[in-house]
Amino acid sequence: MKALIIFFSTIVILAILVFPLQKASTDSYDSFGLRILGLFSSGSKSNSNIFGTTGDLVEFTIQKNATISGVTQASGLLKGGYFFEGNARGMLLDGNKNIQKTFPITASGDWMTADAVAFDMTFDATGMPSGSGYIRIANDNPSGDSSKDKYIDIPVVFQ
Repeated sequence: MKALIIFFSTIVILAILVFPLQKASTDSYDSFGLRILGLFSSGSKSNSNIFGTTGDLVEFTIQKNATISGVTQASGLLKGGYFFEGNARGMLLDGNKNIQKTFPITASGDWMTADAVAFDMTFDATGMPSGSGYIRIANDNPSGDSSKDKYIDIPVVFQ
């Protein structure tokens, strides 16, 4: 009986540490286990210095502080309801977070899901002010209600 209690206790502890808990759609997803795993990783998946609802960005092909120039294609995974009619919004921001350019972000799979949605984007960084800037991924908010706006700013260097 004692071995059975230890076994189930271990399962419960592992579940709490490893599996994220889903919160309201505007909150990020998180788990203690994922933060612990982040301490032992190389840091490339770390969301430090990424701003906004950072927990919604599951995967992105452009790493933070990457050097960007010209026409660039990127893809990734987003959770948290960023898409409306399969579209989200993308922006290139200068170092002061002023919008310089906008571009569409398109869901490449089923966007009507609570799960993560794959997306693709293409943007042209030609003419961007050299130096620090951001790629902003923003939800498509047809309501116009600013309280429902969500975004993620990934720092990059424009060249």
